[in-house]
Amino acid sequence: MYCTRRQFIKTGLMALPMIGFGSRLLAKTTGFPVNSQDLSFLGNNLNLMYRSEWTDVLPQLNVMRKAYKYDRITVHHAGNGVYCETDEKTIINTLAGIQNAHVKRHYGDIGYHFVIDYTGRLWEGRSLDWEGTHVSGENDRNIGVMLLGNFEKQWPSSEQLNSLSSTVSLLKDHYNISSQYVYGHRDLSPSFCPGCNLYPYVQQLRKDQGDPLSDFKIAASSKTTNYRKVQPSRTDQSSLSSDFKMAASSKITNYRRAYSFTRPVNN
Repeated sequence: MYCTRRQFIKTGLMALPMIGFGSRLLAKTTGFPVNSQDLSFLGNNLNLMYRSEWTDVLPQLNVMRKAYKYDRITVHHAGNGVYCETDEKTIINTLAGIQNAHVKRHYGDIGYHFVIDYTGRLWEGRSLDWEGTHVSGENDRNIGVMLLGNFEKQWPSSEQLNSLSSTVSLLKDHYNISSQYVYGHRDLSPSFCPGCNLYPYVQQLRKDQGDPLSDFKIAASSKTTNYRKVQPSRTDQSSLSSDFKMAASSKITNYRRAYSFTRPVNN
């Protein structure tokens, strides 16, 4: 039986919605499901948002590496523009955007294991069963924690600092990670990440002296101009920044030798 041209076109138009649905379904099913990571060690004090609460996109495990041990933690910021969003739906859309960008770069999934928003909520990112993709060439044994915001342009909230301090402490205890192996992205590669207004906190976390962020938290919560007084001098920051620019421009492969940081020896 033959169909007229009009019938053919009508049949094709009716099929278009199904093609779109199939494309969205394929995007979700081309990855592979993973077992939910037991995060009970993070306790009940953190406002933990599980991965299932913000995404149903499956990771592409064929381009990811299995994680077997962790002995360091690296702190990041999102970069881009100033970000102070507190609305849950808006943040979910932001995380989805980051995940989509990372998948397009063939990371297989969002590159960070955890993300902390402006309210201090801790979002589960990539499963800890899998190595992250957050520091080029330095992802093995390395947990990635990212704070939403650009801390070259803004200050982290006191809630973010509280959550960061607690998260790092709990990760250290669970994986037996020494405080000296808590890094900022810039410690491991030429980068301004996690920003000049967050990096001092990472340095304090590495010192591991009581509550390392207490002074910073008080200053941040007061939201006064005195907040800047607890930061390193601009001279110190400018000097540090110039070192990073020099290292990046000369493409020094042994960048870390200019600093006193060490990394765990692989066993």
